[in-house]
Amino acid sequence: MRSGYVSRRTAISNQIRGLLTEHGLVFARGEMALVVRLRQVLEDASLPIPFRLRDLIADLWAEWECLGERMAALDAELQSVATTDPLTRRLMTVPGVGPMTATALVCKDLNPERFANARQFAAYFGVSGSAVRAEIQAVSRARMLEVSRFCWGSLWISRNFV
Repeated sequence: MRSGYVSRRTAISNQIRGLLTEHGLVFARGEMALVVRLRQVLEDASLPIPFRLRDLIADLWAEWECLGERMAALDAELQSVATTDPLTRRLMTVPGVGPMTATALVCKDLNPERFANARQFAAYFGVSGSAVRAEIQAVSRARMLEVSRFCWGSLWISRNFV
């Protein structure tokens, strides 16, 4: 759910940047650059932007902010779930394992007793040497770090908790 919000929010910010680039307004990369500069652009009536385009960008901006609020709400809910569950709290003591990874592992019904060894545990999550390489090659660079953290964190957990 959250990753869908992130991708839609990124698409909206790219759309806003593209529309304004056509009118000679170029923005730096990053969320903060967009936030600061877009507010200035929308308020400055002297810039050569058609009024209808200003309205459309304001609508896109409202949707972008709404998605940010939804992401923050999901993050808060995830954090509260992660702090109330004892297994999730224990998993979050592992370096690199945060609320998202810990709750994902718990949602997969983490029951170490049913695995004979760490290799079976990792295979259950689809983590093996070749699977990790294939997964990393199939995703974009932006997701590569997330996937590798999850995979190697799962391996570390399987070796130390199983």
